[in-house]
Amino acid sequence: MPARAAKVAAAQSRVCSSSSSSSSRLVSGESSATRIPTAALPLRAHTRAYHEPLLLVEPSNDDQVGGSLLSWFEGIAKERGMPWRKDWIDPAAEEWQGEEGAALLRSAFEKRAYEVWISEIMLQQTRVATVIDYWTCWTTRWPTIQDLAAAQPDEVLSAWRGLGYYSRATRIHQAAQKVVADAELRGLLPETAFELEKQVPGVGRYTAGAISSIVFGRAEAILDGNVARVLSRQLAHRANPKAKATTDFLWGTAQRLVEAVARHTSAEGRSDRPSKWNQALMELGSTLCTPQQPRCHECPIRGTCRAYAEGEALAVRRAEMHESLAVHPQQLSEEVADIEDLCQECEPLDEMSGGEAVAAASAEGSRKRKNGEKQATSAQPVKKAAKQGSLLSHFSKKGNGSTAASSPFTSSNGQSVDEAAVSPSCLSTPRQLPPAALLTIQTHVKQYPLKAVKTKVREQDGIVCVVQHSTDSKRQWLLEQRPDTGLLASLWEFPTLLLPAAGEAANGKAKKKRGKTTEDDDDDDYEEEDEGPSKTSGSAFMPDDASTIEAARMFLLQRIHNEPPSLGHSNVISQGYHSTITHVFSHLKLHMHVHCFAVVEEGTSNGDRKQSASQLKRSKREERIGPLKWRSNDEVEAESMGTGMRNVWALIKDSGGGAAKQKKLKR
Repeated sequence: MPARAAKVAAAQSRVCSSSSSSSSRLVSGESSATRIPTAALPLRAHTRAYHEPLLLVEPSNDDQVGGSLLSWFEGIAKERGMPWRKDWIDPAAEEWQGEEGAALLRSAFEKRAYEVWISEIMLQQTRVATVIDYWTCWTTRWPTIQDLAAAQPDEVLSAWRGLGYYSRATRIHQAAQKVVADAELRGLLPETAFELEKQVPGVGRYTAGAISSIVFGRAEAILDGNVARVLSRQLAHRANPKAKATTDFLWGTAQRLVEAVARHTSAEGRSDRPSKWNQALMELGSTLCTPQQPRCHECPIRGTCRAYAEGEALAVRRAEMHESLAVHPQQLSEEVADIEDLCQECEPLDEMSGGEAVAAASAEGSRKRKNGEKQATSAQPVKKAAKQGSLLSHFSKKGNGSTAASSPFTSSNGQSVDEAAVSPSCLSTPRQLPPAALLTIQTHVKQYPLKAVKTKVREQDGIVCVVQHSTDSKRQWLLEQRPDTGLLASLWEFPTLLLPAAGEAANGKAKKKRGKTTEDDDDDDYEEEDEGPSKTSGSAFMPDDASTIEAARMFLLQRIHNEPPSLGHSNVISQGYHSTITHVFSHLKLHMHVHCFAVVEEGTSNGDRKQSASQLKRSKREERIGPLKWRSNDEVEAESMGTGMRNVWALIKDSGGGAAKQKKLKR
């Protein structure tokens, strides 16, 4: 068997297969990815083998998988000035030999692993340009993992201020302390992805793969949003991105690719290729293979991209470009797949969904009737699911022996054009494509991956109690600390009473849900707007209603007298409703109704306080809140607070610290 054929067969033999699961990929050991043509649009009928990564058989100058992408990355790796992107540490280098060299190598790996770890955590849900400054300040302040482990929790949260997802900072700090204290690790992060996930708190599959491959040169896969988008387009895989079968398939493909790229490694199983490969995939997804404006004509691996091939074939069919300009050679396919092998996972393309598909079929029928052509009864391209479309295409091919009659697409002169089935080949020399062709290709490529259906953001109301206490000329503000778990872990905030969401009964289940709300939502993807002093959506009360103010007052009485620091015989006086800020998290729209209160030391008996406190049912949230403390203006300004609470503080300062008419908050 020729070497190239053996390579293809070996790659295909690793594909998981199962006859009972829709997520299975059954690829015959005798089939070759290079012999599978581009799926005919618009129905895009294809087998499971269609999603075999063509990168596994990509020819390159050095006859190694991924050569085109690696060469591209080496030319642009330094362009965005990421300070954590450094040359790989080769343990076989002469400088690391001997007893002294081994000690220096360990120190180098320790520092490099720490730097990459911090960068990967910061980069989650945050842009590179933002992270560069934060990472530089962080590593300047704590240059080693030992320095971070010795830091105070408040210092770590303060350094993280503005990045969002504050629980990340807490987990990093706790993990650093654990790694430094561990008798075996002694400050050096584990080398394998398995051990990283097992031993380092807060490190998941992606971060473990990134550290293991980038730092230690291990063939470990990564899969973030950028990589998932690149692979989905390379494979023309358009399945539910939230489904476990989809993520398992993409992870499996990513692992196969990095193993193939790293096949020429040292005896210890290390090389710089996994590091470069994984970073190249991320860089490609971040700069060229973007969600809305993919620059396909600049992509170094468009020659193996199934989505690009489909868009290119479509542009040729519409007479927007000549086939000589195509990266993928235009060929007709007469191969008909067995029905049981058709892919059952991919969803239909957007141009064939709903009324657009009906309109396309109707237009094609009208054109044929006008020209006196005989209509094929199997040419109705309407489908409700990918499975239906695949079956329809299958029987159309069986009945007609051709796909030409079943396609509603026409060229620019209105004449029917046969569907071109394309067999991918190596990347050709880039050529200037007509604008119309580029737009057609880009529009088609953007359909991968399938967009996840966004869940409706639920709404909830909370009373933010801004409490002040004055002694002589000193004014202080009451803050409470959040629990040490959740996305806003350990941050400080003004005492907040969360209220039942719309339609919730005041029972145990509702309270549990309210108690979980703000901890499980992120503080990174948000926006604020002025909701007005009127009744808000999802609310069962008026923000300035007397009963609402009294509920908040009772809540504060209970907190002040049951938690230190106690102010003795004190009472809480309402100063009125201030304003409402709407803070939008990923899965929650929180209406923060700001009320101002003052604590005064006056004659309120213990019996009155107990009777008042009993009027307010303790919610789950109240049982979990952290300690209280009084802080001056400057101290509040310096505290680690979430974005929403910091905006509340900004409004309070602007109004002089008391009740005020609602003010619009501008970002």
